[in-house]
Amino acid sequence: MTMMIGVTQLFLETQLKMLATSQSLDNDSCRSSTLLLLCSTLYPPCVTKQFSNESITFPSFPCQSVCADNSGKCSFYNPGILPIMNCSTINSFGQPVYPQNNTYYNLTLTTGDNITESIQCNSNYTLSIPAFCPSPLAFVPESEKHEDTYYLLGDSSCAIPCPFKVDTPQKEYNVKVMTLVLHSISFFCSILLVLINGVLPNEITNTMGNILFFAIGSMLISICFFQSTANDYFRCDGNRYIVQKDTRCGINGFFFQFGILITIFFWTMILYDYFVTIRMKKIEHYRRYTITIWTIICILTILPMATHQFASNYITPNCWIMDSQWQLGAFYVPAMIVMALGFLFTSYIIVKIFMLYKILKQKQVLIYNLKLIFVMLVVLFDFACIIAFKFYSEHQVSVYAAQLESWVFCLLTSENCQFVLPDYAVRVIQGISSSSLGIIGFLAFGIDPSVVTNFYQSKKVLWVLQVLGNSFSSSSKSSTSSSGKRDQRMTMLSESSKSGVSTSSPPSRTQSKLNLSINQSQAHLATITLATEEPLEREDEPQTEPEPLTEV
Repeated sequence: MTMMIGVTQLFLETQLKMLATSQSLDNDSCRSSTLLLLCSTLYPPCVTKQFSNESITFPSFPCQSVCADNSGKCSFYNPGILPIMNCSTINSFGQPVYPQNNTYYNLTLTTGDNITESIQCNSNYTLSIPAFCPSPLAFVPESEKHEDTYYLLGDSSCAIPCPFKVDTPQKEYNVKVMTLVLHSISFFCSILLVLINGVLPNEITNTMGNILFFAIGSMLISICFFQSTANDYFRCDGNRYIVQKDTRCGINGFFFQFGILITIFFWTMILYDYFVTIRMKKIEHYRRYTITIWTIICILTILPMATHQFASNYITPNCWIMDSQWQLGAFYVPAMIVMALGFLFTSYIIVKIFMLYKILKQKQVLIYNLKLIFVMLVVLFDFACIIAFKFYSEHQVSVYAAQLESWVFCLLTSENCQFVLPDYAVRVIQGISSSSLGIIGFLAFGIDPSVVTNFYQSKKVLWVLQVLGNSFSSSSKSSTSSSGKRDQRMTMLSESSKSGVSTSSPPSRTQSKLNLSINQSQAHLATITLATEEPLEREDEPQTEPEPLTEV
C-alpha cells in the first residue's frame, strides 16, 4: 500500500484527523462509510508495473461506485466542509479521486519512450466501525445507546461527557460559591423559623403553622442542593447521567419537588391568612384547607416518582422531572394557579395599607408595613423567576443547540475548545431566587418583637432556664401571646380601617362607594396602635361624637 501521490504528509495528517474525528459524530452508517472513503483514498492499495529493467508502483484508487454507495450517508457534515466525501473530487494531477474504471498515467521511461499506463480502480473494501470520539466527548457502546441516560449527539455513538461544564471555570466557581453561601444562610434561617414557630410556642396558631411549613419546604430545597453539589460527580455514573432508578437521584428529585411545592403553596396560605385578617375575619375550616393542600402536594410529588420521571441533566446539578409535559402538569400549571391567587392577595393587602395611609395621613402606618410589602413583592418575584426560567430556556433551545454545534465543530480542529452556555445573568438570577427563600422568610417572620415575647413565655425555655438555675419572673414579662402579637397588628390595621371605612351600599361592577368616618381621637389611636407593640388603654379618654360620613 502506498500513499496518495500529489499530497504532503501534513495534508494527510490534517485530513486524517478531521475525517476520523468527524465520522465519529454521526450515525453508524456514516461512520463506516467515511472510514472506508478515508482509508481507500488517502492510503490506496498498490499496483506494481514492470517496464524493461525498472518497476513503478501506482495507487489503485477506489471506484466511482464505491463513492456513490457510501457518500450522502452523513447528515452531520457536507462535502463542502469535507471534500473527501465529494465523488467528483480531482487530485493535484487533475485525475479523479474516484475513477469510473481506470486511472491513466502518461509516463516517459528512461529509454525515452512515452507510454500511457492504465490502472484498474479498486472496489474490494471491508466496512468497519471504530470506537472513537473526539475528547472530551464520551463513546457509548451500541448495547447502551437505547438508555435515556446519555445525551447523544444526533445518531452517533458520541455523547456529552459527565460532568459537563456549561461555562468558563471562573464563572462556574462564582455561581457555585454564591449559591452555596445563600443556601447555607437560607438553611440556617429556616431552622430558626422552625424553632420560632414550631418548637418554642406554647400553642401553634394557624399563622405559625403556615410559616412552619414554608420553612420546612425551604430546608428541603437547601438539602437537595447540598446533596447534589457536595460532589461534582453526584449526577454521574461513569459518563451516564443518573436517573430515578439510581437511589440518590430518586431521593434528590423527590425532596426537591416536595420542597418547592410546599414553599409555593404555603406562602400563598400565609398571604391568604393576612388577607382574611385584614378584612376582620377568621379562616374557617383551616384544617380542611391544610389537609387539601397537603393532599395536592403529595399527589403532585408521588405521581412523577411513580412513573420514573426524575433524572439529571448536564445543565442543572440536581435531579428533577425531565419530561416537559410532566413538568407542566406536576408543577408549573399548579404553581401558576397558586401564584395568581397569591398575587391577588398581595395586591389587596398593599391597596388596603395605602388606603389606610391615605385616610390617616400618618407615615407611621406606611413605614410600619413597608417590610411586609417588600417581602411579599420579593417572594412573588422569586417564584416568578423560578417559573419563567423554564419557558425562557425552551425559547432559547435553538440558541443552545447552535452553541453546542459550534463547540463540536471546534473539537474537530482544536483541543482547546470551551463550551459557554449563553444567558449567564439569567442563570444567576434563577440561582438567587431558588436559594434565598429561607432568608426572605426569616426577614418577614423572624425579626419581630413578638419573637422575644414568645421566647420569654415559652414553657420549654422557662423549663430549661429553671434547670440551669436562671428562672425569670413571669410577672416581669407579662404581655400578650406571640400569636396574638402577630395577628394583633393586622387586626388593629383592620379595626382602624373599619372604624374609618364603611360601605354605604354594595359596590357595583363599575363603581364602588366608600363611606369614611374618622374622628381625631380614633385616627390617633389607630396610628399609635400600628406603630407600637402594646395596645393603648382608653378607659379615661372622653368619647366624642363621630363626624358625619364623607363619601369618596
